[in-house]
Amino acid sequence: MSGTNQYITMIASIVVALQFWLLGQLNLAFAILLGGVTLIAAYAGIAGVNAYVKRTGKQSTILVILTVVLTVALFMMPLDSFLKSATLTAHAPKAAAIKALFQKGFAAKHRLDTGLMI
Repeated sequence: MSGTNQYITMIASIVVALQFWLLGQLNLAFAILLGGVTLIAAYAGIAGVNAYVKRTGKQSTILVILTVVLTVALFMMPLDSFLKSATLTAHAPKAAAIKALFQKGFAAKHRLDTGLMI
């Protein structure tokens, strides 16, 4: 079962990367760099886990670590979203002032291009 899940994950990742490449939204140099770092880190992680299991004979410690990491990741996503919304709320007055300038035609008269979509 584990091999099937890994195979499906690999195929899905390849297809998504191919879609980004076809749409011209893939930074190929960065993708190659990140892929190389991932290969090295995966090899080091697997070798470390295998050495630990061989030395201690315990796989339960790995399960506990994996559970902690996944639980932290579960709570980090909503926390990240909350922090981003708080940051956007803090900058709301500045955004309102820029919008008011655009509505008065200031940007058109002075050719102001901020790159903001309002």
